[in-house]
Parts: sequence; C-alpha cells; structure tokens
Amino acid sequence: MTKANVKNAADAKQVKKGGKLEREARRQELLDIKNVMQTESGKRLLWRILHEFCHIDLKSADMRSGSATYFNEGAREVGLALKSDLYEGAFEEYQMMENDWYITNINTELTEEEPEGKE
Repeated sequence: MTKANVKNAADAKQVKKGGKLEREARRQELLDIKNVMQTESGKRLLWRILHEFCHIDLKSADMRSGSATYFNEGAREVGLALKSDLYEGAFEEYQMMENDWYITNINTELTEEEPEGKE
C-alpha cells in the first residue's frame, strides 16, 4: 500500500504537491516498464505472466464452479491492468513482443504440419 501524499485535502499546497508526487511516481513506473520491455528476457517474462497466469485472452467463466470463475476473473483483471500499463509505457515494444510471439508460433505450427498427400 502506498503512503498518502495529501493529509489535508483542504490545503491547496498539499493537494498540488501530492498531485506532483503522484505524477512523478507514475512517470517512474512507466519508465520502469519501458526499461523491462527493452530486454528480451523482460518481454518473455511479461508475455508469460499475461498469457499463462492471467489468461487475458481467454474467457474466465467456468460453468462448473462460480468460485473458479471469480478466481479466473481476478487473475484476468490483473493481466488487463498490466497490459494497460504496457500499452501506456511501452506500446511499440508490446506490439513487437506480440508480433514476435505470433510469428514464432505460427511458423512453428506450419513447419510441424506435413503437406497433404506426401508420405
């Protein structure tokens, strides 16, 4: 949990200073994201978190269990928040990461399939 930047919302100076501190903290968060996304290992890790743990591209509903649906939706919500930060802090790097993943996986699937009629 973060510390409150403003103790008295009626004090205009505190509110102004608090806003400045929040903007600076957000700027640093986005810079951190950009730095992580500029490394191949950072891209792999974030892709794995988004897709293997948070399942951002899957439906979260589980007809067998309401509890599982709630759990899945919570994980997905974390992933969507992270994806939003990635878009804001490193949009071009995110697009490159996504493109690289699709190219690698589509090419792998295509090379694994044997042409029809050949043995």
